[in-house]
Amino acid sequence: MKEILVIGCSNGHGRHNALREVFQKTKSKNYKDETPQLEDRNKIMDDLIAIDNDCRYSNLSMSGAGNTYIKHRLFDFLKKKTPDYVYLQFSGLARRDFYFLEEATNEFLAVATSSYKIVDGKIYMAGGNGVDPELAEFQKRIFAMSYSKDHNINNYESLQEVFSCLSILEKLNINHNFSFYYDPIKPPNDITKEEGTLTEFPKFINRKNMLPSPLNFAIDFGYPVPDGVHFSDDAFLHYVKLNNFKFNINLNDK
Repeated sequence: MKEILVIGCSNGHGRHNALREVFQKTKSKNYKDETPQLEDRNKIMDDLIAIDNDCRYSNLSMSGAGNTYIKHRLFDFLKKKTPDYVYLQFSGLARRDFYFLEEATNEFLAVATSSYKIVDGKIYMAGGNGVDPELAEFQKRIFAMSYSKDHNINNYESLQEVFSCLSILEKLNINHNFSFYYDPIKPPNDITKEEGTLTEFPKFINRKNMLPSPLNFAIDFGYPVPDGVHFSDDAFLHYVKLNNFKFNINLNDK
């Protein structure tokens, strides 16, 4: 059985379905979602696991997540399994994530309100693309020390996380692709400009398996993007179909 892994921010949720639709020739009618039930303590969508006759899809995307979260979840997954294919949808360069030990759950929940996920022995706290006014005061204080009026101040550290992800996948010879949900060089609107911008990618980022931005694609093709950030499943399916030759994926051999 093929093992497929997808990790991203909110724009990564459900994207494994497009990979299945485009690249998996035989599809079981018994395709089933084995997502754990959302727990009250877990304020962000749980990891998703879906199983077909030939493929198992794990989607670890987290709303509001930055590239630090994506790196940690990738490395933790690779401690347990070696997937046949990985798609990483990197998030805003400006975003900051933090994790705490799961043994601190009671203390954390006594003061936290939202934007966290408890999994793999860690409490992940996502910063999103700005300080959410709904956050608890202690969360606001942490993120206030991590964000700046200079939206590019965290770019270099975020790109280090991207480098770590790509390096381990290359080292382990795991087929993969990646994209940034928006194009940091040509951000499509003012909201994504605040996610961090680049004049060029640093030389240490190997762009061999890089795909174009799906958000830019959605906007260019006239799909609705009401909040300037999120695009529909239909837009992403169209994106995968038109860029299918760029995906380093094979779901059909045993």
